[in-house]
Amino acid sequence: MGQATLDDDDLFGEAAAELREDITAALDEAETALPAEDDVWTPEGGNLLGQLNTLRSTLEADETVASLREAKKWIAVAERSGAIEDDDELIERLNNIEQRLSMMTEVRDATGNLTAQLPELRQALQGD
Repeated sequence: MGQATLDDDDLFGEAAAELREDITAALDEAETALPAEDDVWTPEGGNLLGQLNTLRSTLEADETVASLREAKKWIAVAERSGAIEDDDELIERLNNIEQRLSMMTEVRDATGNLTAQLPELRQALQGD
């Protein structure tokens, strides 16, 4: 077994590898935190309002945002330090997650608006 060296180049290479692992792990966590397709397409609920509320909850993205923030932080460090040369794959992955997150936010907001208006519409249709 060879002796570990404290050479700057060796340490930088080791740190760059660990940094890439951290970025990959954060992106994995962000993707895992995204809702499943079935949870979005067939939300549970006894009626439309219940389904909309379930859908809105499903689209909450706090865990995804936290993991994505972590990945972006480490990618910024990697880019500035030149620690990762082939970061195009990571950037593409990050952009893909951000795009899905943006879509989720738009749908969640629209669902929230619809959820707020639906009871009023129901009451109006009842003719009270």
